[in-house]
Amino acid sequence: MPADVIEKIGNSLIQHGPLNDRVYLMSMAKEDKPHIAETLERISREKGYSKIFAKIPAGSLDCFVDHGYRIEARVPGLYLGREECLFLGRFLTPARAEEKNGDLKREVLELALAAPQSEPGELTAEIQIKLLGKDDLEGLAALYTEVFASYPFPVYDPGFLSSALSQGVVHLGAFKDGELLGAAACEVDKKSMSAEMTDFAVHPLARGLGLSRHLLKAMEKEMKRAGVLTLFTIARTLSHGMNLTFARAGYEFSGSLVNNTNISGAIESMNVWFKKTAA
Repeated sequence: MPADVIEKIGNSLIQHGPLNDRVYLMSMAKEDKPHIAETLERISREKGYSKIFAKIPAGSLDCFVDHGYRIEARVPGLYLGREECLFLGRFLTPARAEEKNGDLKREVLELALAAPQSEPGELTAEIQIKLLGKDDLEGLAALYTEVFASYPFPVYDPGFLSSALSQGVVHLGAFKDGELLGAAACEVDKKSMSAEMTDFAVHPLARGLGLSRHLLKAMEKEMKRAGVLTLFTIARTLSHGMNLTFARAGYEFSGSLVNNTNISGAIESMNVWFKKTAA
């Protein structure tokens, strides 16, 4: 299935398509506020999507509450360290709003919340973590293709990764003998001075080495150096490893996005975690 498209409506940025079966309001322009909810609804109805997902400043909530949106997660101070960010969901079919695998999700979250904050163990000397550049993108795309049966954005396409790199996305990788074993990315929003810690992937043969924890630690150093104030992630609710990675690094859980993202071959719910760089 082709990747969902990213486009502007007015001056706001959305992603939509059949892969995630949703419209995602990625960034809302203030001037679009009076009519944005109606526009998202119209696109969803025309295309037959079953969810609208919106990331907005808390001060814009009034434009959405009368249209059936509910708050699924929130990140305090995401916008310049001052204004709260809300993640909203609007479900257009009963099936999309129905939670699945509830017992496993609760188990994963309870284990993560109970995990003490800790530093990752020592990284073996032969593994190096470094910033990725254009010469690394073919290998990065191959790693994502190996790890994910599906992904909400086309990270398996070197062209997409190159475009993201040119727009300021920071990619880091873990290498052994020149081979890329693991990678992750920081999607920096300079307007809000926030960053999404995302696109974690570890080759199946390299799991158990703690690479995600070491990548996250290196990413945090890069973001602090860049002056980013708030870090957040959207992690699979069914992934013990990723939820534990962020909990042990001192991130706070702030909500779940129900049936939100097509990842590893199916639409899954996602947990939101956040952290202040000054903490």
